[in-house]
Amino acid sequence: LDPATGERLEGRATAGGNFLYRFHFELYGIDRLWGRWIVGIATMFMFVAMVSGVIVHRRIFKDFFTFRPGKGKRSWLDAHNASSVLSLPFHLIITFSGLMLFGHMLIPTAFQGGADAYRQAMRARMMAADTSPPSGERAPLTDLAALVAAAREHWGEPVGSLAITHPGDRKAMIELRPMNFPSLTSGRNIPTLRFDGVSGAPLETPTLSEPSAVQAIYSTLNQLHRGFFATPIPRWLLFLSGIGGSLMIASGLVMWSIARARKHAGAARLPWGHRLVEVLNIASIAGLMLAIAAHFWANRLIPADWPGRAEGEIHAFFIVWALTLVHAVLRRAKAAWVEQLAGAGALFALLPLVNALTGGLALPASLARGLGLLAGFDLCALATGAGLFYAAYKVHRHAPLSSPSPTGEESESESETESESGPETGKGALPETVEEAV
Repeated sequence: LDPATGERLEGRATAGGNFLYRFHFELYGIDRLWGRWIVGIATMFMFVAMVSGVIVHRRIFKDFFTFRPGKGKRSWLDAHNASSVLSLPFHLIITFSGLMLFGHMLIPTAFQGGADAYRQAMRARMMAADTSPPSGERAPLTDLAALVAAAREHWGEPVGSLAITHPGDRKAMIELRPMNFPSLTSGRNIPTLRFDGVSGAPLETPTLSEPSAVQAIYSTLNQLHRGFFATPIPRWLLFLSGIGGSLMIASGLVMWSIARARKHAGAARLPWGHRLVEVLNIASIAGLMLAIAAHFWANRLIPADWPGRAEGEIHAFFIVWALTLVHAVLRRAKAAWVEQLAGAGALFALLPLVNALTGGLALPASLARGLGLLAGFDLCALATGAGLFYAAYKVHRHAPLSSPSPTGEESESESETESESGPETGKGALPETVEEAV
């Protein structure tokens, strides 16, 4: 809506970040309920794996402060341990809260009256706007900017949302809510200001009711999971914790594959099972980054009037992701890693330029105007591209510290490297096995 007149503005169709958001908990291309069940079951496995991992990880605090670069597999294990421990509170909270948000579906018998009664009770917490029919008499909308300024002065913070009921009608109503609300237990029942849409006069606002214990717990878990409670600095910390979790998973997958490759070092070709894991690792780590970058490129390059434009962005994501799987099958593992990481790095690094060349605001202009969201996206794209380029460079330059013996056992030099972890583990043994670390 135009902020001055309330006139509806037509933006170009886009899947945007909404596709990535919904993809993470209900997948795509299948029934939403089935997608949520699949993600819910996977989340259960993840939560059990984290709890059991903490129990079996005997040196969890010591490993957090231990990192030995340039030591081959030992360095990978140190990085895996550090990223795991550093983000552990975030992982536990995000996984447990995600399970609880799906609790009414995964364990419906735990709710009195069943899942449907529970959902109805939670919807009752939402403050519905006036649902009376319009009058049918046309009337101009009041100045929205003045109402936004008044609401900001009343709350002492920016307005987070603005809703107009029956715009252009004599019975139009305007409802504003703050951007941030400090209470974790409030859920969607947050402070609201209502105004007459024609005169701008304040209207009576329903009184907030105290949430029940169940509603308060649900709202707390919901806000913790989605980060609604957080101001910018805590949100960045949540974002960095998510990156730490991604590094933990990626390093664990790579170590699992490398540890088992030793047994087949002398073979003419890898067993099909190991090769399958190797290919899936490449496509699910480097390939996924390439697909996400392609999704953003499609957002900028598909013409605005293209039929099915939003679906085209999603199709670009899956087509590129499928091509990365084919590429990983056709290329040797190291070459596939380097090429996909470098390709993803190039696509992310060039995103700000593509945005500027396709009608978007260039990074210097968005910085000069203080548009933090636009500038933040471009800066994150540049940082992501740089990180992927660095990863591609390290993989390209990587060479094993020593070659495995024909029997598949570690050579003496590598055993000595790994025995530096401490006398209690015994010479040549890792302080934790790869399986325990993962």
